[in-house]
Parts: sequence; structure tokens; C-alpha cells
Amino acid sequence: MTERKLLPDVAKPAPLESHVASEGVMVLDPEGFRVLSLNSQMLKLLQASEKQVLGRSWQELGQQRLTLGCSDIFNVLTADCLLEGELKTISLPRGEAESTFLELASYPISGPEGKIREVVLVARDVSQRKRFESDLARRMYERDVANEFSKALQRTVDLNEVLYVTLVGVTGQQGLQFNRAFLFLFSPETNMLEGKVAIGPSDFHEAGLIWGELSQKAWTLSDLLSAYDSNRPLSDSKISAQIRGVQVPVGEPASILMRAMTERRSFNVVEDVADDGSIVDPALLETLGCGTFAVIPLYTRQKSIGVLVVDNWINRNPISANRIKLLEIFAGHASSAIENSQLYQDLQGKVKALQVSRAALEENHERLLRAERLSTVGRMAAMVAHEIRNPLVSIGGFARLLKQQIPEADPMREDVEIIISEAERLEKIVANILQYSYAQQVLSQPTDIHHVISKTLDMLRLEIQERKVNVDTALDPDLPLIKADPAQFIQVFYNLIINAIQAIDHGGTITVATERVGNSILIRVKDTGCGIPEESLDRIFTPFFTTKPSGAGLGLTVVTEIIEAHGGSISVLSEEGKGTEFFIRLPSS
Repeated sequence: MTERKLLPDVAKPAPLESHVASEGVMVLDPEGFRVLSLNSQMLKLLQASEKQVLGRSWQELGQQRLTLGCSDIFNVLTADCLLEGELKTISLPRGEAESTFLELASYPISGPEGKIREVVLVARDVSQRKRFESDLARRMYERDVANEFSKALQRTVDLNEVLYVTLVGVTGQQGLQFNRAFLFLFSPETNMLEGKVAIGPSDFHEAGLIWGELSQKAWTLSDLLSAYDSNRPLSDSKISAQIRGVQVPVGEPASILMRAMTERRSFNVVEDVADDGSIVDPALLETLGCGTFAVIPLYTRQKSIGVLVVDNWINRNPISANRIKLLEIFAGHASSAIENSQLYQDLQGKVKALQVSRAALEENHERLLRAERLSTVGRMAAMVAHEIRNPLVSIGGFARLLKQQIPEADPMREDVEIIISEAERLEKIVANILQYSYAQQVLSQPTDIHHVISKTLDMLRLEIQERKVNVDTALDPDLPLIKADPAQFIQVFYNLIINAIQAIDHGGTITVATERVGNSILIRVKDTGCGIPEESLDRIFTPFFTTKPSGAGLGLTVVTEIIEAHGGSISVLSEEGKGTEFFIRLPSS
């Protein structure tokens, strides 16, 4: 019968090795694989007594459960494995504590004739090394995730995309793998912490659909973070709606969200109780629908940004202290990116405001220069007109007296009639010039623009009849009164309609229409006349420009001055041979 004995303990390993491994030795019979001997370290690793192991076959040891707690050793290493000297690593559960990892190696020992005499099994506890490797792998993974997260945040200054990257990085299977994440951002306008956006499933069914879809795509974290779609904002999701109405005023002591932001510290909440012993407010628990979650502050050196809330509502995995620290690293990156995005948005807003201000300034500058030029022209025209008017009236008056004294058969009578006609033409020009010089003097009062149009058409009734012109009106019955100078607007419509009459040969149509457009009143005066040449369109509002054989070229200039003095604008569309349409826009109040 083979002698059974307990082997003496193997020599102590080198100091470095003692920190990472402990060796147990067992000698087996190669025929039945019975245990011939083993050392105390092997018994310790097996958590068994010498009586339970010595003399038993490998098969018996694999079948017995007893208190060994290590039957995996005997099931993993088959007879072939033992004889071939394979190296295997197995994990042994140790109750609630961390598992023990054993590295198993067998060494078949042959005699002089080459026959295997015995098999030596060496078991080494590599738990510490495995934990070190696992921790190193975890740290490498977290470093890679943080690196991808940081790069994704640096690619954009769009706030919505930054929020997307933050929430996806925290919840993605390729990221930190939390089930849900909620962002609450501080609003300086309301002085409150407000629910902004969230990501994650709203129920278990949706969780299965989302995770199943993502698993089929086989995306990398970079792919996932780059998949932002501005047409599908996170704010439209069901879970975002859960927190959109949340508003926490600054200084609210009962709110763990406000405490996290103001104290700049994280909280790990388990079953409604924070890690500092405080009870979470029921309103927040009802909003989240979960009593176990973590709250991470978002802040930079200059300002508080808000808070990030994460949970494992679906899989119920606990949130460890290490995960909280990792979240704080992510929160630091996200806080800087959110602040930069907000600063960029503020800057863009200020740039746009400056652009609007600059455009208004340039427009006002142009108006001022134009007003100064027109004012100078007006003063000069008024002075010249006053100087010409009196002798011109005298010439016209004396010519009429002279006409009365000349018989109709006298050839000189025709010459006198020419003098009278030209004097009348000059009087009209002088009247237009004086009218232009006074066009900017506005005497505003509540005015019915329809009444002004009707009165103007009555004044021009004879001209309309002589030219056989059809006049159509399409007047909005709900048009409000406006503040205007009625006399000046009679002059506006008189000039536009008389121009339209003169542009029509015979039997054409003039259309006058009004309508309310937003806060403005739109008036259109359209004719079916000869139209205005394209090269002249840009000049028709210029003083003293005219396409008529007679006239001062001040009619449309007067119209423009009156309309702009009332805060309105005028524009024109025309096509030769088809007609012209003027558009007048006036403020409704």
C-alpha cells in the first residue's frame, strides 16, 4: 500500500513573489489519480482537512461537495490535463468576499524507464495579481473612455451637442454604462436650478428595445458620441419630459440637488437616504421614480453649472465610490464644455446684436446724409422759388392782360398765349419746389387712410374720365386708423395716381388696395400703363429726375420724404409695356 504522508511546506518564495502568490503542492498516483501527499498550503487553498483529501481519487474529490468549496479544481483538470502538464486559472467563490483565483499546473514525473511515476500538482493563489490586472484593465478602460469623451467634447461648441455627448458618455454601453442620466442646469435669469434634458429608457420595455438596437450596431464609443442628430433633440424624449418642470430655487436647503451644486460635493443616495444621512425630498424621488442614484455637481472655477444625476433603475447595480470618482472626472470635462458653449452662445448673441446695431447705425447715417443733402437742396430750392415766383406771377398776369387787348385775328395773340402757357408751367414747377421744401413738416393725427384715398380719387375724377381709366379698389374693412398728416398723404396718393393716369394711354386700369400685414399696413397702387425702364428704376425717387418731357422731377421725391417722415417705406416693381406697382408700408400704430 502506498504510504500516505503530509509533505513538508515548500521553501519560502522570494520576497517579491510572496506578495503575489502562495503555492500548494499535491502528489498524485498516475494510475487512479489518488492523492498520495500534499502540503499544508494546499489544504488551506482547498479549505479541507487532510482526512478529506489523502488517499481519495481525483474522481471522488470532484464528486464530493462537503466543505471543500473547490470542486471546480477536480472538474477542470481531467486525467489528460494532469498527464499533459497544462496550466489553468480558475476562480473559487468565497461567500460574500471576493473570489479566490488559483493558477493550477501539473508536472508528470517519469522514472528511468520513461513511465510516469507520479504527477505533481502545484496550485498558486494569484488573486492579488488578478485583482491588480483587473484594476489595471478597468483603469485603462476608464482612461480610454475619458479620452474619447474629452475629444468628443472638444469637437463642438453647440450646447445641445455637448449635452448629448455628456449624457451618452455616461449611459452608453461603451461608456460608463449607467442606465439613466439627468441634467439640471442653473439659470441666471430665473435664479433656479432647472431640469434640462435626460437620456435613458422610460420603462423596461423601452430599455430592451434601446439596448437591443444598440447591440446590433456594434458601434465604438467614438461612433456613439458622434451620432448626434440635431433633428432629434434629447429634449423631445419621454424621459426629458419627467424633469422639464423641475425648478429648484437657490438656497433651498431641503433639495439634495441644490446642496450638491452649492456645496460642490457628490451624494450617493441609497433607498431614499444620502450618504451623509439626510433624507431626499419626496418630490425628487417621485420625479425620478427611483430611490437609489448619485448626484454629481457640475462646476468650474468661475461658476456653478448645475448637477448630473445618474442611476441604475433597470439593472439595479449599486453605485460604488470608485464610480462616483469617475463620474466626477467626467463632470469636470462636461462642466468646462458646457461653460464654453454658453460663453460661445452669449458671444454669438452679442455679435448678432452688434451686427444689427451696426446695420441700423449705417442706415441712420445714410438717412442723415440724405436728409442733410435734401435739406440743403430744399432750402436752396425754396430760396430760388421765392425769388422767381413774384416776377413770374407778374409776367403771367401782364401776359393775360395783353391777351385781352389783342384781337383774336392778330397773329401776336398766339405768341402771347405761348407766354401765358409757359408761365403757367413755370408756376407749377415753382409750386412743386416749394411743396418739396415743406414735405418734412408732419402734423400727425388719427387718420382713416381709406378716406384719404377716396378724397384723392374725387380730386382726380376729371382726369380719370378724360383718359377713360378704370379704377378698382380692394380696401381692407378692418384697417385701423393710423397717425398721419392727411394733407400730406393726399399729396402722396395724388402724385402716385396722377403718374399712373399719365402712364396709361386710354382704357387702362388703376388698382388701389390696402391690407394689414402683422404690425404694418400695406398699400398698393398698381397701373397697367407703359411701365418704367429697368435702368431708371433705381433713380425714380432721386430729386429732379424725370422721364417726362415736362415737370420738375420732384413728385416721387416728395412722396418718399412724406412716407419716411411717417416711419414707413416705399418700393416699386415695374415692367415695360405691362405696368407699374408701388408698395407703401406704414406702421399701424
